Amino acid sequence: MGAPSVWPAGHAGWGFAQMIEKKLTTELPLLVVLASAWGPKHGGINAFNVEWCKSLGIAPDRHFDLICICLDASEAERVDAKNCHVDLRGLGNAGKDLDVSFLQATLDLLQAELQQPSVRDVIWIGHDYQTGPLALALRDAQEGSKAVLFNHIAPGAYQSFKKGHSPGMHDKSCEQLALFVKADLCIAVGPMLHSHLIDSLSTYLAKPPIEMVIPGLLEASEFNVSLLDTAPTNCTAFIAGRLSAEDDRIKQGRLSVSAFAHAIKQANATHALKLSPKLRMRGVAESEQSEITQLFEKHAASSIAYDLADYKEERESYVRDLASSSFALMPSWHEGFGLVAWEAIACEVPVVIGQQSG
Repeated sequence: MGAPSVWPAGHAGWGFAQMIEKKLTTELPLLVVLASAWGPKHGGINAFNVEWCKSLGIAPDRHFDLICICLDASEAERVDAKNCHVDLRGLGNAGKDLDVSFLQATLDLLQAELQQPSVRDVIWIGHDYQTGPLALALRDAQEGSKAVLFNHIAPGAYQSFKKGHSPGMHDKSCEQLALFVKADLCIAVGPMLHSHLIDSLSTYLAKPPIEMVIPGLLEASEFNVSLLDTAPTNCTAFIAGRLSAEDDRIKQGRLSVSAFAHAIKQANATHALKLSPKLRMRGVAESEQSEITQLFEKHAASSIAYDLADYKEERESYVRDLASSSFALMPSWHEGFGLVAWEAIACEVPVVIGQQSG
């Protein structure tokens, strides 16, 4: 199959454009990216999509049009996209899922572009089973167009452990593979997902090329955040992501809490405790926050300062909270890539990462 294409930070969009030309077409007038929202709303896939679109928008020697379709798009979001030369358009829907029911609405929204005689190649770009089905449906509806699917998760690698039982895991995995085998090009995020997708599609007689992308690192300065030259005087542990009890078997947020608590207990016993230790978590629902504090105090045999908050879409305070922390934790039992750890690296914050991470 050959070595995968790896596009480093800062050049990911350019590498993608070059590879599309090589694998799918020599003419690249119109790329249409499909995502349910512009920004981190609804999770990491949308957060990835924004940075990816911006990277693609500012690619050097760009000679293609770039449109991102979302369920809804505010004026501020459209301006944000336009600053990176991305044409962001909303379907005027406040829902959560951009599925095949939006096929005709998407075609109507792009009617002017699709009817232009100069548009010879249209590439629909979808994200896994979130917007992948719509990308394939649009490809089939628009003669001569192509579909590219990003692979963000490998459900067969973790669903049985996450749920404790997996009556629907096999069906879910099969549905996902049925999407990717129909694509014109598959792109896996990171080496772990790349290897999983290659293995999963290896026995198909006809299968698309499979490539890999390494996301670019975020620029803290874009969020009005300055990175620290030295470690903070006071010790703050940072944990973020899907930290609900339902996801804990995979994300292991409570393991992070227990581990930090145990470290505090040991430091107290040896008089090596840093000044004002603090536990900072982002993604804990208010209804579960008391459980977190009780768990910590049980293992630490003491109380400390807490900074617990539910998931928020606003990015500046998130990046500031991360950049001002002493270290970050992402001990997931399985993590296809792990944007939290990647963001910590970008903020020059030490990070503890589980072994099963892309």
